Amino acid sequence: MARSDISQQSPLVPFDWVITPAGGGPAKICPGPSLILGTFAAINAAAGLASLVLGSRRVIRMLTCGMLGKPDSKAWGYMWIVNLALQLGANVVVALLIKSTPGYLSTFSVGELVLFFTTRPRLGWMFLSLAQFLSNPTVFGTPKQSTWWSSALSCSLAEVLQQIIAMYFMGRTAAFAAPRGYYKVWTQEYAILPSGAHLM
Repeated sequence: MARSDISQQSPLVPFDWVITPAGGGPAKICPGPSLILGTFAAINAAAGLASLVLGSRRVIRMLTCGMLGKPDSKAWGYMWIVNLALQLGANVVVALLIKSTPGYLSTFSVGELVLFFTTRPRLGWMFLSLAQFLSNPTVFGTPKQSTWWSSALSCSLAEVLQQIIAMYFMGRTAAFAAPRGYYKVWTQEYAILPSGAHLM
């Protein structure tokens, strides 16, 4: 069978998830890909900027009345748990909102969507690490040398764990795409694939 036949007859993505209007009513218009990606980008940028403010040791000390945010704090050793819980908790809330939206039927579970959302990019750890480095470019080192040190460490550790979780879906995607020529970007086979395959 030719590659063009395969691309027309097989699914474009490794998931058989479907969201359709319920009740046989008129088709509802979904936002376009550019609007969806733009929304993700705006949320990520806002969260990244918020992490710079809320991740500052001085702000943390002020908000907790001096209980946290001390210069010699080793709180990053356990605060990554809070960071990871907040990220996964947000995934759960979004997945529940999608599943409970009236007027639609969906074929994916909340758990699948929560795991899938771990593959999305996050900027907070990058913003905090960059702030730590720029505030002390010569010695990228001790908790006393930057107001963002502890937050950068805990956020980066939580990000590593989320990327480990995301490897499940990344692996499924790669195993699906590789035999279909999705990664052979220099060939004619790739050129005739649908745009959805190119995007993946």
